[in-house]
Amino acid sequence: ALFGQAVLLDPQLAAVHRALAEVHLALAIDELLPPREILDKARKEIETALRLDDGSAEAHGVNAMVRLYANWDFSGAEREFRLALTLNPGETVARYRFGYHCLRGQGRGDEALAEVRRALATDPLAIPAKLALADLLIDANQAQEALEQCRAVLAIDATNPAVYLVQGAAFED
Repeated sequence: ALFGQAVLLDPQLAAVHRALAEVHLALAIDELLPPREILDKARKEIETALRLDDGSAEAHGVNAMVRLYANWDFSGAEREFRLALTLNPGETVARYRFGYHCLRGQGRGDEALAEVRRALATDPLAIPAKLALADLLIDANQAQEALEQCRAVLAIDATNPAVYLVQGAAFED
């Protein structure tokens, strides 16, 4: 609601449109609202953000996720992720999402692991990247290392519910 108010106050703020796209994307991925309907809103917001500021690495990273989840457009998503990382090689969120969502989704596990590890080299405390790494390690039959990542997350935030899901999957492995 606050992002919507911000857009009304200044519709030329690209970062607000990007943030709105990100919110819509999260609501769709978590299926808190009908994905098709909310992904259309995400697509419109990210198109506006990119029209206003095509040089935003963060916006290209969100655009990649929208392409991936709205259309299962892996090649388009990969191009957008690579553009985001060219614009800002230190963009942790785009890097771990590229590995975890795009490369993993194409069965490119080794490349996915490498990208998520690069993201953590940039931001060692990034909880979503640590959880993505743990999940990828489970895929690679490396449950002990996955559990180490879960313990690292718990040391930062023991209230994060996602860590318990990943940790349970690692114990199953």
